[in-house]
Amino acid sequence: MRQLIASIRGKTSQVTAAALRRLAVGRGRDPITWLIICGCALVVAITLGTVMMADEFRERAMANSERELGNSVLLMTRHFDQQFEDAEIIANDVIAQIRTSEMASPQEFRAKMSTVEAHQMLKSAISVLSYVGDVTIFDADGQLI
Repeated sequence: MRQLIASIRGKTSQVTAAALRRLAVGRGRDPITWLIICGCALVVAITLGTVMMADEFRERAMANSERELGNSVLLMTRHFDQQFEDAEIIANDVIAQIRTSEMASPQEFRAKMSTVEAHQMLKSAISVLSYVGDVTIFDADGQLI
């Protein structure tokens, strides 16, 4: 295999050397030779131009995607911040209406929060915001009231 490669390399270098000699001696004015050389140069130039344009388009697409992703993250962040602020407002309103200082024990809290009036209070608190699904209250043991 090495001998075959060496023989091909030797023949190729002989052909290249002969072509260079023809150009150096003055027989390089053959139009076919110049046509082949110019064609090869044109193919190389087109290939390099295509690679450079593709790389530029890729970089531009990556920059646009990165910018759009950043914008999406900002929008989502603002949305969730607003959601948390609204939930906090509802929680503070419900806490103010409950008046836990009037209740002496967890059982009393559970009894007061399991009434229809407490349910109506929670329902009215979330009716202002249509996207809030439900508000739940848990007792001191972590049980849903």
